Amino acid sequence: MQVIIPPNEEFGPNAAVPPASESMHFSSPIHEHSSTTATQNSATMSTTLGERSNAAPPQTPATISTSLHGVIGSKTISEYFTEFDFSKIQPKNKYNEDHLNVDYAPSYGPRRSSLGIDVFKSLDESGKILLLAVLKSLKKLGPGGRKWDNLISELTQNQFLVAKEEPISNSNSLVRKVHRTGFKRGVTDTDHFDTQREIKVDNGGFENGPEQVRQFYHSLVNHDRDIIDSTMIHPDIYVHIAALIQELLNNNNFLAWLYKDVSYSKKLIDITVLRFPDIEGSSIKIYRIELNIIASSTLTLGAGTEQYGLLGSFESRTYVPRQKTINNLPEAIKKDALKHLAGMVGAVANESG
Repeated sequence: MQVIIPPNEEFGPNAAVPPASESMHFSSPIHEHSSTTATQNSATMSTTLGERSNAAPPQTPATISTSLHGVIGSKTISEYFTEFDFSKIQPKNKYNEDHLNVDYAPSYGPRRSSLGIDVFKSLDESGKILLLAVLKSLKKLGPGGRKWDNLISELTQNQFLVAKEEPISNSNSLVRKVHRTGFKRGVTDTDHFDTQREIKVDNGGFENGPEQVRQFYHSLVNHDRDIIDSTMIHPDIYVHIAALIQELLNNNNFLAWLYKDVSYSKKLIDITVLRFPDIEGSSIKIYRIELNIIASSTLTLGAGTEQYGLLGSFESRTYVPRQKTINNLPEAIKKDALKHLAGMVGAVANESG
């Protein structure tokens, strides 16, 4: 079940701490300050993600370790897009599971394939605690549990994270209408894009279709350059998507005629991405993008309206360190946690601070 942040939720690093739960803690209890408890918690925290902090660091210091790849996932969203062949999607077969479906994939920003030591060293103490908290949430869910609703629930309940701002939720459509009069196919001479810019329709299809699909996608994700560059939608992909819509438009028998009242939807893209921190800031972002190709027809004795095009939805949430909770951590636990994280990313603890 999706967790919705209430409208009066306080945002930002100093927001109030949510009610404690086991899933929120590196160790339990975590706020005890006795030396014995601090030592126990320190040991518990250092083993939360599997490896002890005194484990030998990886021999490839420029990138994250193999063990950390096992927690985060080794295949980025850019790689999924690069490897997927959109030309093989069959638009008229809605039962074919031939769309790009990614329940979860990491992103480190454009042209980055991993979380490097340069990023780790650029993070302040709070940023490193945030990173470790996210890794704990991913490990808890496991590869099979990393789906949108589960991730949102887990991150929202993690006491070391707080929502930076209100969630973003967009939906857009790029639809072309075709009017039929009797048995003669006619086409509207104007149509509208999401910005209400008039676009001419050519024989029931798109005029400069790939460019219109590109504009549609950029608008859907709020022109977020990081998302656009990280999803790596090559120009050829826009060509393929426009061709899929054109194939429906050109097939007079697809929605038939005479008496018809039908609708059709086929998924093209359904992805969930977790954007990890980079050298520009200590925050994480999780977003989901869905694209569907659609068609509908309402005809009586061959007369009526048909619609073809794209429907898209975009959701995004950004989290930053919850400063109040991090400030209350015993220094012994902080030190041990940072040492453990340093070992995981292949850094030397005393160099990374």
